[in-house]
Amino acid sequence: MIYVAQWMLVLLKTTFFHFYFYKYLSIHQEEYLINNDLVDASDDKPVNEAYKELVKEVGFRGVFNRYCGTLGYAINPEDT
Repeated sequence: MIYVAQWMLVLLKTTFFHFYFYKYLSIHQEEYLINNDLVDASDDKPVNEAYKELVKEVGFRGVFNRYCGTLGYAINPEDT
């Protein structure tokens, strides 16, 4: 029984770590998109909506190729 509780605790910790790390990556990507003028943040719409429009225009592969070399990753707008 103790091993099950320990395993559950480890699982819980790793889940929280992954969630916060993914959230950090999402926020960092949004900042990168705004600071490099890849999306227009002057409108009242959220950054994620502008990012979705950008992906519709040039495709995810196009967006990925534009800034993956600098940022090192790209998150699909449906996952942010």
